[in-house]
Amino acid sequence: MDFLLIVFLFGCFPFGSESMFVPPPEVCPSCFHTPTVNQSIDFGRLIQRWPTSLFQPKQDRDISHLLLFANTVSKHGRKITVGPNGARHSTHGQAQVPGGIVVDMTSLQSTQFEINPLKRYIDVDAGALWVDVLKETLKHGLTPRSWTDYLYLTVGGTLSVGGISGQSFRYGPQIMNVLKLDVITGKGDMMTCSDKHNSELFYGVLGGLGQFGIITRARIILQVAPKRTKWIKIKYDDFEIFTKDQELLIAMDESDYVEGFLTGVAQISYTIELALYYNEYDPIQKILDEVMSRLSSTEVDTSDVTYFDFLNRVRVEELDLRKQGSWDVPHPWLNLLVPKSQIYNFNHLILQMVATSPINGTLLIYPIYTNKWNNKMSMMLPKGNNTVVYVVSILRSMDKNCTIGSPCLENVLGLNQNIVDKSVEGKGSIGAKEYLAYSRGKESTWIAHFGTKWENFKLLKHKYDPLHILSPGPGIFHSF
Repeated sequence: MDFLLIVFLFGCFPFGSESMFVPPPEVCPSCFHTPTVNQSIDFGRLIQRWPTSLFQPKQDRDISHLLLFANTVSKHGRKITVGPNGARHSTHGQAQVPGGIVVDMTSLQSTQFEINPLKRYIDVDAGALWVDVLKETLKHGLTPRSWTDYLYLTVGGTLSVGGISGQSFRYGPQIMNVLKLDVITGKGDMMTCSDKHNSELFYGVLGGLGQFGIITRARIILQVAPKRTKWIKIKYDDFEIFTKDQELLIAMDESDYVEGFLTGVAQISYTIELALYYNEYDPIQKILDEVMSRLSSTEVDTSDVTYFDFLNRVRVEELDLRKQGSWDVPHPWLNLLVPKSQIYNFNHLILQMVATSPINGTLLIYPIYTNKWNNKMSMMLPKGNNTVVYVVSILRSMDKNCTIGSPCLENVLGLNQNIVDKSVEGKGSIGAKEYLAYSRGKESTWIAHFGTKWENFKLLKHKYDPLHILSPGPGIFHSF
């Protein structure tokens, strides 16, 4: 061990070569691999930063040993950074580990899920995809309560950022639907935590952007799964009526999922996407008629699909885009949480942007309740006494020729930054918060983002990752 440390410290430790790299035995030498281009980019394709090594653990303890070793080496002056990768669906390099070691969490994915049907929970590896969790729970007539729109994401990945979708108004984000976590801290300690045991770590890692520990396993709340879904799209041409009806829908017990989106360029229109879950003998048509009678629009398109097909709807779009060669393209996405009191002002910003640069993609706008969140968690909501905030997601897809550094891509990134400057707390007057925040090279950006939680965030970092080894990608405690 001492000899290897000396070799490492003097720069003769060739991470990039599988044939030459000889780590200490307890760090699992066979887990190290040469990184591919996949580890240098993410879904956004906006930033490319190469790690030095890819680590594919066979068990949780391999990650612990890796982090213990990284701490030992870093204390001797040779800094090693380590970060987990799941489905690599971040868009601004948040999961990248430039010059460090990427941990492939999907290599831990177990085919064995542990379900407790009586207590209604499932224990699942952090590298498992949500779609596989859904398939497994449906075998038992059960389902998680809260989702993301796209299911081919890892459990650990979404729990590290939040996990928001059209069910969040009722059940909160995915981080509010977790009973217990297994976490390996930045110091290499393997810990189990919940709201009653090691609660500081539990709340810290949920939405904590990977800064305090790597989630390796999670216990997710389940409920009885419905069989089918009435999938309704309701059209509007007036933004005020559109938002009023959305807020009416999230107040109804009948609503199971509510999102909204903007369409058009010269003529802007809005659509509410509503889902009502039901089983064979439920009077679903009567329920639907009653819901629609309370809304202001009668322009409706209704589909009837299975519960699984509704939740997996984005996968169908993905496969179509892949056939067209339009999936693996740059995605300069911007996700914000906007106070209800400012949503009309924010809509004016959106309309100005659309007039300048039409959106090739999706623009989501939908409300969620703030009382479905726990303020102890790291994820941030807009400050103030907001009972409702709006999720606004500007989800652009660029031409494949708009590569990193190209004028067409830089122009769109500039438009996004203009919206941030005019709306995000600490910059503009709207008081929005970024969801899936990323570095812009200034600590002041993060101080403004975390607000009153910043000092505690730093304390947790010092306690669980004092050498700043974990997850450099967001740029909170690292600069590039």
